[in-house]
Amino acid sequence: MIHRTRHSRSIFLRSVPLAVLVAAGLHCTPSRAEGDVDLAMPGLWKNDITLVAHAHKTKPTVRWHCMLDDDDPGMEFATQLSIPGRKCKAGDAQHGEKGLSWSLTCGHLTATAQLTFDSNEHYTGSIVSKNREIVHLEGQRRAACTDPSD
Repeated sequence: MIHRTRHSRSIFLRSVPLAVLVAAGLHCTPSRAEGDVDLAMPGLWKNDITLVAHAHKTKPTVRWHCMLDDDDPGMEFATQLSIPGRKCKAGDAQHGEKGLSWSLTCGHLTATAQLTFDSNEHYTGSIVSKNREIVHLEGQRRAACTDPSD
């Protein structure tokens, strides 16, 4: 027969919640900061940049870029994707759960770019100015980067 005192019961009741919290913590993964998401897998990306004029798409311009493990996807894509034929400055890169967005300033033209990832190897998106799509974007990861100059 086990004989419990009032003191041992009190210690037991205080330690049960602690044990439950510790056990629950073992099954949790650390949460990530809002902007710290794995949207795009590092590697060689093929980006199709298509001008949209009067609701008609032109032939895509292809831009290749290599994203490394340490690169921030928001800044990497923002600096690589722009309006063909214009010198633009990217700013305000934002990470979302399944996408990226940033602002573009191209002389007097201001625009907003957004990408939506359906996997970490493919995205679609657009650049919009004055509520009108002016560039359609689509990208696909093609391979690992083999050289820093890729």
